[in-house]
Amino acid sequence: MRLETVCHIGCVAPSQTLLPEVSARALCVIRAWPFRKQGSISNWSKDTRYYIVEKVFCRKHAPERACEWPTCRTAVKGSCMPDEKQKNILGRVAEMYERHPYPPVDDDIEAYARGEAWLLESPNPNFHLYWPYRTPSHDLDILIAGCGTQQAAQIAAGLPGARIVATDISDNSLAETRRLLDRIGAKNVQLEKRSIEDTAKLAQDFDLVVCTGVLHHLSDPEVGLTALASVLRPGGSMHLMLYGQHGRQGIYMLQALFRSMHIDPLKVSKADITAIRSLVEHLPGSHPFAAVRHLHPDWQDDEGLVDLLLHVQDRAYTIDEVHDFLGSAGLKMQKLLFAGRTDPLFSPLA
Repeated sequence: MRLETVCHIGCVAPSQTLLPEVSARALCVIRAWPFRKQGSISNWSKDTRYYIVEKVFCRKHAPERACEWPTCRTAVKGSCMPDEKQKNILGRVAEMYERHPYPPVDDDIEAYARGEAWLLESPNPNFHLYWPYRTPSHDLDILIAGCGTQQAAQIAAGLPGARIVATDISDNSLAETRRLLDRIGAKNVQLEKRSIEDTAKLAQDFDLVVCTGVLHHLSDPEVGLTALASVLRPGGSMHLMLYGQHGRQGIYMLQALFRSMHIDPLKVSKADITAIRSLVEHLPGSHPFAAVRHLHPDWQDDEGLVDLLLHVQDRAYTIDEVHDFLGSAGLKMQKLLFAGRTDPLFSPLA
């Protein structure tokens, strides 16, 4: 269980006072983990960053750009990565999470039902982060896209009046979520095996869309974000977590090392994982990851280590890239919190 502190995010003024052409608000919070009241700020990852963004009422199309694939010679909107490559990446990511369900499950689901633990992204108690001028209510339609092993159950435990749809591409993750829901008798969650790219096929819309730690693992994150934006109601909110570039250089150096050693997360053995953990634990102090190792506790458990250091697909974003990314789906950043963590000086290489 990761222990983290409450982060107080400033309220947002009504969208009419900010951008006249914007009539629907979306809250996009980058990186959030479960926390308990007695948490410590030292547990926040160095790549943690938060955004509040505005959802543009009239969505803009993704700008035309030259395709990066040499077999395609036309200007395209969005990405034109070959379908077979996208399917291959999706299949490998799904298999990785079948073999290594993530995150490790916090079995104390009852604590979330009692209000002793909560997720930052949950409207209970953080309704004001999404709708600062509305009376708090559980009467919400919520989509949790890429719910993993427990997120949907933890949110549902504190929002018995909400109607929640939770999707994931991993059968094991959905099974763990169902087990937790059954333990507290929650009946307000609909579980579906579905990729984020296929979100529009749900044929419904939502007050709140939650997607933490998933988009940066897609073969084409813009397609995924556009799919999520398409089901967000006017006046709705969106909560996202993306990896921040600064602070992850050491992680990507280790990922490159393990790729060069042909360590496949779909085939890695328990002995391999143990050996990798020992290597990480005994890194020289000059290695960039050694400086931030205590801020990335995932390497201490098997599933977390695979997700952190052996992932099939992941990327991180600079602030400028986040602006472009959000804009590709008709979203606009409104406010940046914890801005210091986005500065290059925050990097362990600085």
